[in-house]
Amino acid sequence: MRGIKVGVVDSYRFAKGGDEAVSVTTRIDEGVPVHAGAAAYIKRNLVTGIASVEINNGPSDSALLDEIPKGERYPVIAEGSSDIDKVATAVSRLAVNGAQVLEKMNTLLSDENQRSVTQTLANLNELSGHLAANKESLDAAVQGIRDASDEFRFAGASISQAATRAEGSIVSVGQNANAALKEATLAMEKLQHDAG
Repeated sequence: MRGIKVGVVDSYRFAKGGDEAVSVTTRIDEGVPVHAGAAAYIKRNLVTGIASVEINNGPSDSALLDEIPKGERYPVIAEGSSDIDKVATAVSRLAVNGAQVLEKMNTLLSDENQRSVTQTLANLNELSGHLAANKESLDAAVQGIRDASDEFRFAGASISQAATRAEGSIVSVGQNANAALKEATLAMEKLQHDAG
């Protein structure tokens, strides 16, 4: 534990289930606190190759590991992973991701895609050349659009003024028609009276 010898391997056996796991029984020195949440893993000395069981103890404020699971004779320390295992896993993932990136780069840089990109760049070059060559025509077209917009704005103002004037005339004609109808009604009533 933390690089200090705190016990010995007493025995080992292959775990049931066929997942190639090994169950290791260790005898830990009396007085060594093993906390709940501890994890054990195999640690190898890179120079000598000698393996040992390293215990990464759980949080120091957690309870001591003393619960014995059903079917076991002693408390069980969960399997953990060493820093080297974590690095090996990360390197393996990095290699897989790198292979996928290279595959995508190969697809991106395929002959067909290179031809398509070259054609697209040629089209853009041609388009920019046409735009540069026809700059005066484009400027004239833009100016024409501005002029037409101004004309529409002026026409709209004129239509609005004409509508306002027409509204006044229509009201006046309506009033005159109303007066004429009143006079005609009176004349009809008088005529009816005279006829009677």
